[in-house]
Amino acid sequence: NNNLIRDDWERAIVFEFHEDKINMNLHNALAKNTTLLNNYYEDMNVDEYAKASKEDQYIIECAGYFYGMNMFKNRELFKKGEDTRERIEYILKRDSEMSEYLGYGIHGTPSSKLESICQKYRLETVNAKNLSKKEIEEKFNLPPEPDPKVNNSTILGVDSNNNDIRDDWERAIAFEYYQDKTRMNLNNLFAKNSTQLTKAYNSGSSDKYKELDTLQSEIIDCAYYLYKVEGFGSAMLQKMGSNTYARKRAALKRDHEISEVIGYGIHGLTTSQLKEICQKYK
Repeated sequence: NNNLIRDDWERAIVFEFHEDKINMNLHNALAKNTTLLNNYYEDMNVDEYAKASKEDQYIIECAGYFYGMNMFKNRELFKKGEDTRERIEYILKRDSEMSEYLGYGIHGTPSSKLESICQKYRLETVNAKNLSKKEIEEKFNLPPEPDPKVNNSTILGVDSNNNDIRDDWERAIAFEYYQDKTRMNLNNLFAKNSTQLTKAYNSGSSDKYKELDTLQSEIIDCAYYLYKVEGFGSAMLQKMGSNTYARKRAALKRDHEISEVIGYGIHGLTTSQLKEICQKYK
């Protein structure tokens, strides 16, 4: 299928990791990069070989970043690029000859940089197709863009499909994160939670508000557990719940008044709790 991944390798990866998106992406990236390294070696394209070699390092480091000691736990798949004597000998020859141009030095990537580099492996597919605005609207059955004047005339705004997410917010999330299902899910849940908090406050339901406030803390904790310092990603998207002066004032008033009833306590989740709870957001 001309995707630079050997057919038997591609099939083995899917059969092994069809329920683990990140692992499947990492293995597909490794398999594709192996082909690229071989192609650049055959063409003696040293510059491109150097880039692919660096990418090989990133893939392995990202596997460690996501899975720790369990990275590439299926050793047979990890070594699929050298699964015959001929392939082993070829790679040894390739690496030896190219090292004459590139040297042998390997410099580890700082964890702060890995946090950014490794996020691409969370996408539904590493080589996900870029979609047009119209294609995204159709794929996620998005509501139409609301009239800004009408939408911003109330705190809750326009929600034409009645899913508790303001239409402009829902559309912005989809356009930004249509290739990252987990982050899109987290942002949608945060937006929905924001609407429901306001509705609970308006109805005077302190018990419901407390339940939703606890859920909001969980969503936020999981965003940072799954994406580290990047959390929800776009700060602008996270702040869309208070993107007008009226909404900002209403949110501050709401949270202040309700906290007098339910208290200000913040109870963080342990890492073991987050590991279990946050899987549902993937």
